[in-house]
Amino acid sequence: MRRVAAAFPDSARADEALQKIHEMRDGHIFKGLATLCAPGTNPEAAAKVAKDTVQRIGSKGFVGEFARYAA
Repeated sequence: MRRVAAAFPDSARADEALQKIHEMRDGHIFKGLATLCAPGTNPEAAAKVAKDTVQRIGSKGFVGEFARYAA
């Protein structure tokens, strides 16, 4: 997760958010993140997956902020 977090401006905060997301143990979140990272994902599908993933994570707190920023 540190490799992914390193891609964000505040890597320490991103690492913490990714750890919290990992603790949620929701396979749909990880599947959504994988879809967003896939090079062949079309914009319409990416928008739908991003919205679903942010909703599953929740919008409150810094983890929700991270999810909206990352999506």
